[in-house]
Amino acid sequence: FLDQYQKEVKELKKINILIAGKTGVGKSTLVNAVFRENLAQTGVGVPVTQNLNKISKEGIPLVIYDTKGLELSQESQEEVRRAILEEISKPERKNNPDELMHICWYCVNALSNRIEPYEIEWIRDLAGQMPLVLVLTQSLGNQYRELFYAIEDLNLPISALVPVLAKPYKLSQDLVLDPRGLQEL
Repeated sequence: FLDQYQKEVKELKKINILIAGKTGVGKSTLVNAVFRENLAQTGVGVPVTQNLNKISKEGIPLVIYDTKGLELSQESQEEVRRAILEEISKPERKNNPDELMHICWYCVNALSNRIEPYEIEWIRDLAGQMPLVLVLTQSLGNQYRELFYAIEDLNLPISALVPVLAKPYKLSQDLVLDPRGLQEL
């Protein structure tokens, strides 16, 4: 069985995922949860990811491109957008299926209970380039549902809307919410 599994994994084509969203929504935490290893640096306070980081793990046919978060300033937003659009439109990507960006995970923090107009515009732009899954990060219990339905009502050109809690969330000394949504994603 193990030999057959390893053979099939080797035959799988590589999948490239672009992950984008505002600063602090949990993009790098999501990457670490997907790979089940701390491959992307995370932190509290100031933004951690400063560039487009290619993250992969030996033996897994998956590459995630972790992007710098969209900051509040218009100038910073445009800088990040330019860098992402430049990366996904490189000729070597367009002409090689193994280098093509296959899908985008756009992350919105469910705890914020809002999606900004510039994010809606950015989602529409990215969805014009590749399939896009909107990921509601930090989806605790059922609290994300109001935002989930508000986003559904926007009729965005997305392939899916997936609530995710990437790592255990401690509510109190005795109560911890388990991760959820990773399998669906």
